[in-house]
Amino acid sequence: MRAGRKALEGERMNYQPGAIEPAPKRCRNEWSHEMDATLTVLAGEGLSGGAIACALGMTRNAIIGRARRMGITLHGRPAVGGWKTRPRPLPSAPRPKPAPKAVAPVAPVSVAPEPLLKPLWELEPTDCKWPYGEENYRFCGHARHGR
Repeated sequence: MRAGRKALEGERMNYQPGAIEPAPKRCRNEWSHEMDATLTVLAGEGLSGGAIACALGMTRNAIIGRARRMGITLHGRPAVGGWKTRPRPLPSAPRPKPAPKAVAPVAPVSVAPEPLLKPLWELEPTDCKWPYGEENYRFCGHARHGR
């Protein structure tokens, strides 16, 4: 059972059954001056949007939307004023970003020991073999740790 029929039968609303004959549902939402007048009269009697929708053969949402655009109060709830009449908030200025905190420069700390610069033939199998130089390669030569 539809919400509009429930409203007419008095199951959910305080409405007198049989006061309005339900109209057939329309396929399109075409509004005439007579429908606007009927909407105004029925809303003035305090009927809900569902009851008015059932009487006019429209959907409840169509009735609520039309009433809002016309500024009509439905079922004791005041119309907000329509969608296009509300003032839009002005865009606020972007907030300034806080300045970065000043950090004292830190000198880099070297954790690697100075290379021994050994030639390849003097290296042991457990020595570090990191190369140094352009043409005449020398190697770090320190003992590797952890292996």
